[in-house]
Amino acid sequence: MHKSPSQTYLGFDFGMSRIGLAIGNSISQRATPLKTITAQDGIPQWEVIQGLLKKWSIDAIIVGMPYTLNNTHQDITFAAQKFANRLKQKFKLPIHTVDE
Repeated sequence: MHKSPSQTYLGFDFGMSRIGLAIGNSISQRATPLKTITAQDGIPQWEVIQGLLKKWSIDAIIVGMPYTLNNTHQDITFAAQKFANRLKQKFKLPIHTVDE
């Protein structure tokens, strides 16, 4: 029986002034809060993220998308999508978005 290797994920709870981070893996299928980083108008400290990606050997990134209760977009949803796009461009890792 062949098992697939464990994948490690870095999750982001996007905010315009603070971004929450969590670490998780495909074996436990759980995430553990890691830290909160500051952001200036949605722009984080990219060097902090780079350091965490290396430290934890991240395989993929997950970004929570803040939709309204009726599943429509709001201003923060567009900002979170822009953030996810920037992560993909900067770090060349798979990006997964999930409804918060």
